[in-house]
Amino acid sequence: MTTRLGQAPTLVERIVGAHLVVLGRVRDLREVRAADGFDEPRSFALFDVDVDDVLLGRPPRRLVVRVLSAPDRTDKGEESWVVPMDPEVPMLLLLARDVGPDLPDDTYAPVEASVFPVEDGEAVIVAEDALDERTRERLGADDRGRVSLDAFRGLVDEVAKAIEQHRREVEELVPSHGEDVPYPPVLEWPGDETPLHAATPEPGPAGRPSEEDR
Repeated sequence: MTTRLGQAPTLVERIVGAHLVVLGRVRDLREVRAADGFDEPRSFALFDVDVDDVLLGRPPRRLVVRVLSAPDRTDKGEESWVVPMDPEVPMLLLLARDVGPDLPDDTYAPVEASVFPVEDGEAVIVAEDALDERTRERLGADDRGRVSLDAFRGLVDEVAKAIEQHRREVEELVPSHGEDVPYPPVLEWPGDETPLHAATPEPGPAGRPSEEDR
């Protein structure tokens, strides 16, 4: 995925970086663990997510989403998460495969915090930093970033088709690894045109090894 210094990736770039785009809802908070690599104590949570519809990819039977805690706690001192994970709100999630020590199989993480609430089952509220002017116009987004689910689905389909077309063009230029590639014969010395063969001892009389092979 293209990364621009000082500018958040666009929605199209986020779709390109996603392995899954799904409509779903949080079912359970599985567990919370300490997150390493931060100056201040941070955590990450593992959520079980039920998938209602698939816009891109093939979700596993049981989808686990890992979400990092926000740098600041709530007014009550509780942890909050960098994306909304409210079990009461249906969401559209752009997800990439996630791996790490002791993580469950089929764990995914949001691409650039791309978890967007869905309103009335027919509109997605896209984060402002994901909507460049071209994408805003393409989707017909309003001032809130509200776009129809059908328009969002159409954009995902367009991106997926473009990626597939690019893959086919690359395959036409680069031979498949499965093709048989003829290798030149191995020569004993440079300039020696006599190919080497596998060493197999020639049997002597009555199938016995020759004197040289004893």
